[in-house]
Amino acid sequence: MVGGHFGDLKKKGITFGGPECTPGYYNNEGIKTTYRQEVVVPGSAFQGVHGLALDGKGHLLASNLLGQSVHSIDLSTGAVTTVEEPPLGGADDVTFGPDGSLYWTGFFTGQLMRRTPEGTTRVIATELPGLNSLAFRRDGRFYVTQVGRGDALWEVAPDGNTPPQLLLSGLGTLNGCTWRMCTPFAG
Repeated sequence: MVGGHFGDLKKKGITFGGPECTPGYYNNEGIKTTYRQEVVVPGSAFQGVHGLALDGKGHLLASNLLGQSVHSIDLSTGAVTTVEEPPLGGADDVTFGPDGSLYWTGFFTGQLMRRTPEGTTRVIATELPGLNSLAFRRDGRFYVTQVGRGDALWEVAPDGNTPPQLLLSGLGTLNGCTWRMCTPFAG
C-alpha cells in the first residue's frame, strides 16, 4: 500500500511491516521510539461477556457472545469451566428458570437455548435474529427481546413446546435491561 500518506512516509524511510520493523512508533520529528510489550494479565476464555447469572450454588454463569460459549465460574476458587461451546453457546444473555434450567439467547443464530439441570441442551425457539435480553416473571412466564437484527418483545414457553408469541414490536431496543415483571402483560 504505497501512495498518498503512506507513500510519503516510505520516502522518508518509515516502513510498515517487514523485517526492519520492531514494535514502536515515530514521533513528530520522525525519530523511532521503541517500546516493550509484556503480558500483565494472562488471557482468558472470555471474549465478550454480555450476561451474568448466579446459580445459587456458588457459581457465576457468563454468556460469551464473541466466543460463542457459556462459562461457569466457581466463586470460591475462580476456576472457569465451559458449560456450552460453539455453535450452541453463542450467548448474549443468560438466566436461570424456576426449575433450575439455564437459558441463553443466541444473538447471531436467532435461537433460544435451554439446558436442564440434568445437562440436556436443546433449542426451544428459532428464527428470532438479534435475541438479546431475557427474564422470567415471578409466575414463571418467560420473556425475550430482539435488538439490532429485530426489535421486539416475545413471550416464550420455558419448555419450548409452543411457538413464541410476539407481544410488542418497534420498542426502540430493549437491550441489557433488568425487568421487574409483576403485572405487565398479565392475562
